[in-house]
Amino acid sequence: MKKRLTATSLVLALLHFSSLAKPSDWWQTYDYSQVSAQVVSRGDDTPILRGRAVKLDTDEHAISAFYDVGSMNLRYVTLGSIQFKGTPWDGSHGGNSLIGGELFLQSGTLLAWTENDNWLDPRANDYAPLAKEYVHFKGSYRYNQQAIFHYTVGTQKAEVYEMPQTFYHQGQVVFVRHFQIEATSRPIKLKVLESSSSDLTPQITLHSPYHAIKSRDIINNTHLSEIQYIDIPASNQPQAFYIAYAQSKELPLIEKEDLLSKLSGGTTRWPQTVKLAGKLASDENENFVVDQIPLPIDNPYQSKIRFAGFDFFADGSRAAFSTWNGDVWIASGLDETLQNVTWKRYAAGINEALGIRIVDDIIYVTGKDQITRLHDINNDGEADYYENFNNDIKITANFS
Repeated sequence: MKKRLTATSLVLALLHFSSLAKPSDWWQTYDYSQVSAQVVSRGDDTPILRGRAVKLDTDEHAISAFYDVGSMNLRYVTLGSIQFKGTPWDGSHGGNSLIGGELFLQSGTLLAWTENDNWLDPRANDYAPLAKEYVHFKGSYRYNQQAIFHYTVGTQKAEVYEMPQTFYHQGQVVFVRHFQIEATSRPIKLKVLESSSSDLTPQITLHSPYHAIKSRDIINNTHLSEIQYIDIPASNQPQAFYIAYAQSKELPLIEKEDLLSKLSGGTTRWPQTVKLAGKLASDENENFVVDQIPLPIDNPYQSKIRFAGFDFFADGSRAAFSTWNGDVWIASGLDETLQNVTWKRYAAGINEALGIRIVDDIIYVTGKDQITRLHDINNDGEADYYENFNNDIKITANFS
């Protein structure tokens, strides 16, 4: 790419090509990776502002788990998928993405973890995440078709890794939460399920072979809720265990997962690239010269290319681009000829990735709910760890 091509002129070229549209229902088949960060809601329930929809599909059925990473609460598991809705998706104003599918379980908004017996959320509203002495979301790892959440709990900042998983047993769905907790200096409690008289959760049996499940009633804003929880003892050794949710009364023992072995990156999710030839300006004598770089409009992942930000890597021949719908693409071959421009999908599932910055060749993306720092751990050209660089911001279910 000619040195005369400035950042401003590159934007003009990108805007021209970005005006091309995908089919009107493109978001229904959009590959958002294992996790999509969205504001989500189900029916008349209060929206989850820092939602994470985790794809847990099996060969038999689409299954999704929905977390609130502002509190690290598991809120819903459904036999279905996230239904993208709102201005970035179907163009509608007012509203957010929906929790789709038949309800398997739901759980309430009391604290997910506590170092004492206080389960009440101290916030008047959830525009901001919980303070870090309660829980702090650090990011999520992608490993093959699985997702592993990473967060800390309590004033002791105990490191927690959590991986949701599903399988079928005797024709019925089993939902499993695998945990691995690093050394803990004092006991902590984990909420397994929270229910109230208004919940529509089907009859679920909880299976906890490593900890006894206890229960108690909590009054939260005049509403009576029952929580079921486990006590996790203090230990100077890592602790691995699981909680299973099933309609079956009996389950075989499930093998514990070594979650730390899944933090180094898995198989490449998006191996296909899009190769295009650019077009150099025909008149070099113009005062303002624009070289055109065609975009990966037609790509195998049903990603709608509406670039919102870009930045160059240190070598000057590669650049990273973020899209409104949460992708990050890397373009290489930005040389003097532009004859071999190659587009590679690097990340997906970020909430409205409207800004991007590269520092020391590491990509930072500004989304609606946080700044995400992306790490390609196994050097396969795709992000394996979506680190929460900072989420100390206020967000709502609307445009802010």
